[in-house]
Amino acid sequence: MNGLMNNTATPMMSGQMHPANALQGPAPGSDQIDQIINFLSKKGLKKTEQALRQELAPRTQNLDSLAARTDAEMENPSSVSAYIQNYPASAATTDVKNFAKSYSSFRDWVTSSLDIYKRELKGLLYPIFVYCYLDLQRKGESDEAKLFMDSYGKEHAELHEEEVRRLSTLQTPEQLKDNELATQFTSNKFRLDLSRMSFELLLGFLHQEANIIVLGILNRYIHLTVMQGKGVLSLEDGPVLEHNIPHIPNKQTVNAKECYWGLFDEQVPKIPENLSEKAPETPVQPEDEEPQSKKAKVEEGQKKGKASIAQKETQPPPDLKKPPVSTVKLPRLSPDMERSYLEDLSKRASLSTIQLPSVCFYTAFHSYGSLNNISVSDDALYTAGCYSDSSVRLWCNDPKEDTESGNYLHLRGHTAPVTDLSFSPDSKYFLSASQDHSIRLWSTKTKSNVVIYKSHHSPVWSVSFSALGYYFASASYDRTARLWATDNVNPIRVFNGHLSDVNCIRFHPNCNYVVTGSSDNSVRLWDVNTAGSVRIFTGHYGPVHTVAVSPDGKYVASAGEDHLIMLWDLGSGRRVATFSGHKKMIWSLDFSAETSLLASGGADETVRLWDCSGSSRQGQNQMMEDDDVTPATDTKTSSELIKSLPTKRTPVFHVKFTKRNMLMAAGPYRDE
Repeated sequence: MNGLMNNTATPMMSGQMHPANALQGPAPGSDQIDQIINFLSKKGLKKTEQALRQELAPRTQNLDSLAARTDAEMENPSSVSAYIQNYPASAATTDVKNFAKSYSSFRDWVTSSLDIYKRELKGLLYPIFVYCYLDLQRKGESDEAKLFMDSYGKEHAELHEEEVRRLSTLQTPEQLKDNELATQFTSNKFRLDLSRMSFELLLGFLHQEANIIVLGILNRYIHLTVMQGKGVLSLEDGPVLEHNIPHIPNKQTVNAKECYWGLFDEQVPKIPENLSEKAPETPVQPEDEEPQSKKAKVEEGQKKGKASIAQKETQPPPDLKKPPVSTVKLPRLSPDMERSYLEDLSKRASLSTIQLPSVCFYTAFHSYGSLNNISVSDDALYTAGCYSDSSVRLWCNDPKEDTESGNYLHLRGHTAPVTDLSFSPDSKYFLSASQDHSIRLWSTKTKSNVVIYKSHHSPVWSVSFSALGYYFASASYDRTARLWATDNVNPIRVFNGHLSDVNCIRFHPNCNYVVTGSSDNSVRLWDVNTAGSVRIFTGHYGPVHTVAVSPDGKYVASAGEDHLIMLWDLGSGRRVATFSGHKKMIWSLDFSAETSLLASGGADETVRLWDCSGSSRQGQNQMMEDDDVTPATDTKTSSELIKSLPTKRTPVFHVKFTKRNMLMAAGPYRDE
């Protein structure tokens, strides 16, 4: 907004907005000019307003006019960006010592703000810190840049350790062009969401002449989106605001698309009626009584028809989130699979926060450093590990099975380290992904390689079978994910859109979507029919290494290097909960069969159980009523944590709930 100038304002107390402290124009008649500007803005005369502002550039604009903007204008990103004056790069002071002074002043103002706004405003500290550092390097002030990094870098090391380390290696302006992370920062805008009140408080702070550098950085490098409500981002347990690098301009457009996250009728678990129950007997008509007349039968049928129509009218409408028709041809379950599913369903343990699952943990000895991943089949009959020596080892938990050397089978075929494994739902096959750019299908019956799939141009990091088999998906360092059918050596779909390598992939239960996590700190939901993205979730501070989809298809959980677990609602496209408690990187997530619990495992050598039912319901209520959100307390461990199960010296590579709700976990024992 061209009305914001460099005059010094009286500092406002944190969390308050007083018109009395607003800046007043030095020239007489400034109030009348402000009224004219507001009138032109409300009438939509933008060109006239812009011309008037350019003519009155030396004047200042008080905060009364800023607060008078309508909600519709605040929701328009172009109107929001107009609030911050477009200072040219030369407008900022050239005194390099002012960078540290401006950042320190802004940091002190944020930390002294009210708690309801502090959590949102803290999200601005890291990008402003980075861009101050990069501007110093670009000016050739390497000594000042090093001093700035040494003074303030450690404040951001906990959440951005890897990025701070990579940026601290810069020494000259020429290195900025060769550093990939620095290029991402300078060539793309950093995205942040703020509530309206936090945004207005920020505007008041930006009137201070001592913070012209912060204002210039906000204008050039940061894209702010104003959300309605008070403290709308305060439901998270920590400063986990939505931001990512680079800025994704079409995120809101993508998340507005329809997402049919529901399950098909045949996929909804149902226990059939007990076949041993006797059917109601039909009354036997006496021999001396004449059979019912045809007219009576017709009248009875009409009555039943009217009753059924009335019943249909009173029934609730069908679930609109259920796909109207599957966009992919789904395979039919074999009779053996159907019987197995029904048996598992009838014997499924009911879990809750007070009734926790039984846990079975597999420990691989003498494998630390060589074991890359480990996987357990759905029926817990097989366990497989993938190793850096290009081999796959298969264990069978059935004592009737004969295995090589009595313990495991050594399967070879890959020519580079194997990175991931996935079993088919019937446990007859499993997939292996490797850094040799290929995927292999193995038979657990013949203990041999069946098919080789080649299409990726880089190492394949993750592979996942669909819930019904036949289809599988892969994720690669080449920044793409791909959809395959087991009977075709070429991919059916290519999902392209991530800005860095795709680390993990999982199928949605209805098989019409796949979920990916990437080193660009984002999670995406893809439509397998169109190969387009229908949801983009941003909020992680580091690469995402694991994702999981709830069995009811409604939620996605993601985790990675930032030690945080985030729960996303596919219907609204928003985050509903953030779980904190892990001390190191998280490698695996899985939901219980009824979506009430979430299990996680990671490098801190613990298996943790989280309450999902309460947090998701609370998150939904808060999304619908942002004005009623109360700020959460800053705690290192979330209240949703039910139990933490530490291992002796075993990082947890894999967690998985069986169909009967037993929790399987596995990892390599860490030798001395």
